[in-house]
Parts: sequence; structure tokens; C-alpha cells
Amino acid sequence: VLIGIVDTGIDFRHADLRDAAGKTRIAYLLSRSEARDSRHPELPDYDGMQLHTAKDLDEVLELEAKGMQPPVSIRQVDISGHGTHVAGIAASTGLATSGRFAAGRYVGVAPEASLCVVKATRDEQSFDDVDILRGVRFCFDRADEAKLPLVVNLSLGADSGLHDGNSLLEVAIDELVGQRPGRI
Repeated sequence: VLIGIVDTGIDFRHADLRDAAGKTRIAYLLSRSEARDSRHPELPDYDGMQLHTAKDLDEVLELEAKGMQPPVSIRQVDISGHGTHVAGIAASTGLATSGRFAAGRYVGVAPEASLCVVKATRDEQSFDDVDILRGVRFCFDRADEAKLPLVVNLSLGADSGLHDGNSLLEVAIDELVGQRPGRI
């Protein structure tokens, strides 16, 4: 299963988002706050958003663990921590649990799922509908490519509008989800 998190980004270094071997469980990370570079020409461009794969993230994690500077740094951060928190609820391994509690005590709902994370904010706090839609499409495209079922979390609350499924954003998301099995 692939879990999509379209939110404020993620702390990809967090131990709860790695497996027992220390490898990331984030399959893809797309960031609105960074411009795309020349890596990953095999994947489509999502309006110039920076794209990182698990291989990129693992390379940084491995080199940093050795005290070395990665040749290409990953500058994406989750300033508010909301996206990281949401990812933990969804898929934490619990490996960061410490103190008087054993590692693995606090796990997410799907601790073996892979993550597809989209930092859809440009300014660390607000979201544009178009970036939310690009993020959802990115997650669906990656799940389709991997032939995996996907659930996307959008915990981007607002108190405006009716929330009755008729806003332009809600209609567009419904079209992306469609009537295809394995998408929610």
C-alpha cells in the first residue's frame, strides 16, 4: 500500500519513518518549495516541483550517518511539523520511541506502508488548490506506476465554504479519484 501525504512536507530524517535497517519508507518526495533540478528525467515534471526518490533520501541518510556531506543536499524541511505528524499517524514504525518505552510501542495505522509525500506549500503555511491537485495527481501517478493501492491524506482544513463536495477543488479531486478501485 502507498500512502500519499499532501501537506507541509516531512522530516525525512525522522526514525519513525524508516525501517529497521535505517532505510527510508518514503518512496517519493515532491516539494513545491524547491525548484526541480536535472535528476529524474524519467519522471514527469509537476510544474517545476523538486522530486526526490527513496534512493536520493537513503543516500543522504547514509552519508550523514557517516558524518559526510552528501554531494546533493536535500533542503526540504517541514517547518510546522504538521506533515511529519500526519505521516507518523499514518505509517510510523515507532522506532523513535525512547525513554521508558520500548521502540516500536507507538506505531502508525499502517506501519509497513510506503509513503508518497508532497510538500504543497510555497510559503510554509498556505496552500493553492492547483498545488494540492498536482500533489494528489503525483501520488496517483506513482501508485499507478507501481500498481499499488493508494490512500491520500489531505488534512488541510479551512472554515470557508460549504464542504458539500461542490467546490472546484472537491470536484477536481473527485475526478482524479474516479471510480477506480484502490484509490481513496
